[in-house]
Amino acid sequence: MSLWEEAARILIGKEIDGVLTEQLVGKQTVGGPRVDITKLVPENPVECKVTISVLPEVALGKYKDLNVKL
Repeated sequence: MSLWEEAARILIGKEIDGVLTEQLVGKQTVGGPRVDITKLVPENPVECKVTISVLPEVALGKYKDLNVKL
């Protein structure tokens, strides 16, 4: 890992918690984020792709009134 990449990962790690907290309000995440640095050129902004898994939202229907014969 180059010095530039290591520095970029440190900066991204510091910023990502605040962004994810803001963007994922009310959602439950699974694991940590995966960060892929897509552009890392001196004197230019760093570009990255962040992937995170969230649990799906599930809404139960009216299951208590079902008539099931066993």
